[in-house]
Amino acid sequence: MRNRVSLAQLSDMPTKEAAKLPIEQLAMLLEEMTEMKAETKRLDGLLHSVFVARFSDPAAESRSRMGKDTGTVRMKYDDYTVVADLPKDVDWDQAALKKAVQTIASYGEPVEDYVTVKYSVPETKYTAWPESIKAVFASARTVGTGKPTFKIEKGKS
Repeated sequence: MRNRVSLAQLSDMPTKEAAKLPIEQLAMLLEEMTEMKAETKRLDGLLHSVFVARFSDPAAESRSRMGKDTGTVRMKYDDYTVVADLPKDVDWDQAALKKAVQTIASYGEPVEDYVTVKYSVPETKYTAWPESIKAVFASARTVGTGKPTFKIEKGKS
């Protein structure tokens, strides 16, 4: 296609003007963007692997000297400082946690001082409930919308 709009040109175009582009151009721009995202993700993974290979061992040694297994360390290389962070990834066994909360509650301790409890209701379960149960929960439920998404599929209806 001649006169194809590039992503660089698109970035300089007012939205209303870009919205008038032929569907074929929008499809090509979307395809190009998808390819760029995939390449960026691949390069990000590659660069991350390079950083892991080069800095993981020195960072682990620095943490060890500080007496810690996780956290942030700063390492000087010439005029640069590499900040290496190895965050904790804590997972709680939900059944054991529930039992522990019940235990401290039985001591008369205020549970809210120790844990944060957040209730949630999966929408698929909510829609399957009887109306009488839904009515009990209705005042606690707010429905909004997410970000709209669009696809362009050639030759499909």
